Amino acid sequence: MTGRRCLRHCSRSRVFLWLTGAKERPVSFLRKTCNDEPYYKTVAHVRCLLQAVGRAFGVESSRFAEASASSRIKHKAVLAYVEKRYSGVIDSYRLKEAPAGALADDCPIWVCWFQGEESAPPIVRKCLESIRKNSGRHAVNVITYANYGDYVSIPQHIADKVESGEITLTHFSDILRCRLLADYEGVWLDATIYLTDKLNTWNLPFFTIKQDCPDDGTYVSAYRWTSFCMGGCKGNVLFRFLSDMFDEYHKREKGMIYYYLIDYVIAVGYNTVPAIKQLIDGVPCSNPDLYYMSLSMSRPVDEGRLAEVCRHTSIFKLGYRDGVPEDRSSLYHYIVNI
Repeated sequence: MTGRRCLRHCSRSRVFLWLTGAKERPVSFLRKTCNDEPYYKTVAHVRCLLQAVGRAFGVESSRFAEASASSRIKHKAVLAYVEKRYSGVIDSYRLKEAPAGALADDCPIWVCWFQGEESAPPIVRKCLESIRKNSGRHAVNVITYANYGDYVSIPQHIADKVESGEITLTHFSDILRCRLLADYEGVWLDATIYLTDKLNTWNLPFFTIKQDCPDDGTYVSAYRWTSFCMGGCKGNVLFRFLSDMFDEYHKREKGMIYYYLIDYVIAVGYNTVPAIKQLIDGVPCSNPDLYYMSLSMSRPVDEGRLAEVCRHTSIFKLGYRDGVPEDRSSLYHYIVNI
């Protein structure tokens, strides 16, 4: 049965029944309705299911995060596909042990801006400045498209897909961060991370930002990690797992099952590999106002409130795609002109 015909069978009632815990799961439902093989067979099939769920809830597939209900179904569909299709890689990691060491206070910090720092927007250059200012004993390495080969070796099938555009630079940075952290250890910070104090990794074998938020279904991470800020010891089981999963994924697939594939692969590891769950569960909650600056960029700066926020949050996730606010009193201009 074609994807278009399958879409017609995913009614609002069927989707809602599954979401609320009905016994009949979508795979069983599609088997009965279509009298065909299980629907989770290819990336294209999963995309069709995501589109069907979006249509059932009146939400475009590209806007899934706006609807908690459809997000939960999206998570189930993607995780089910990845866990089944890549069970071989998963099984090879089930008995691996979590590393006993801890991140050193002089481990490298890895940042990536493919076009080169000199070509970065002002807000990104300011983020890099803040990282260097607060790096302490950590060396800061800026990865570009020109120099990444000096640090890691990328499988040819992945390099070919990057060259052809099948793998976006955004996803390529996900692949790079996993290989860098597996081979060298250290901490990965997106180029839009702004630091206001020294980096604290709590003397742990794995570091990320975990937030004390209830799981509202929006993110598959459930606020337990952030892929834009994470680190670990050399040879860390999580980053080896991610590297092997990405390697196998791009041998088998054409295209991305979903934009934030890295978070789904981490979630698969969390759900199936005890050592990975142990690493993530061992990270304390921190940086509760991680997004305060990004949400306040166009507003007039409130220095008192900013100082209060910085007392308990020192890592902030910014962005660069929203443009430059016209208001010269905005937080954006305050940061850029510090």
